[in-house]
Amino acid sequence: MTLPPPANCPVWVITATDTGVGKTTITRGLLHALCLRGLRPFPLKWVETGCKPLPDGSLLPADGLALAQAAHRPDELALIAPHRYRVPAAPTVASLAEGSPLTAAQLAHSLTAAQAVPADVLLLEGAGGALVPLTHALLFADALRSIQPQHTLVVARDALGTINHTLLTVEALERRGLTVPLIVLNQSRPESDPAASSAQELKRILGTARVRGPLPYLPQATDAALAQALEALQIPQDLLSLG
Repeated sequence: MTLPPPANCPVWVITATDTGVGKTTITRGLLHALCLRGLRPFPLKWVETGCKPLPDGSLLPADGLALAQAAHRPDELALIAPHRYRVPAAPTVASLAEGSPLTAAQLAHSLTAAQAVPADVLLLEGAGGALVPLTHALLFADALRSIQPQHTLVVARDALGTINHTLLTVEALERRGLTVPLIVLNQSRPESDPAASSAQELKRILGTARVRGPLPYLPQATDAALAQALEALQIPQDLLSLG
């Protein structure tokens, strides 16, 4: 299955080693940092599960809404979060449970619509980990191989097991020909122990320049605070300098 290539601007992908590790947190910070530079980023939360049902029968995509606000595009939520499901599960499981299996044609259509929006960079945030199934025949990483994004960022939880999960994720992406310039460690829990951080070991294996963080635990941070934390690690400027 072939997805449309980037049409109008570069594509940056934010994926992860797992669910709940901080993809939306990192994407919010990147969006705000780019806006401060006078750029026009457009976020795409391609598939969001675990959405809250509203009284009118629609579903509220919490992540998509946060990205729309960070990008100063509140009126474009329909394009930013096009595929929404109530069940908090992988896209294939959630869409099937709700009687409307997600198709590759639907994904291609929503990607084309997002690419048509005037923007300087498209930030595509995945659902769950890099190998999560979007449809019965399409893993997220395989969809990325068709899209060929300019950069693919991997977000990892800075906790026990992260080294193995991160190496497996990076290997899976690179075997598909994807460029992974940065791995961002995130303290997604308040009890994270800085002394037990996996950062140094991952830097030894993957290279110091590629591994950033860990970001501190910032559960209630504003977009501005997240952008500042990413700027301290030189993440936005390094991505922009890579072209």
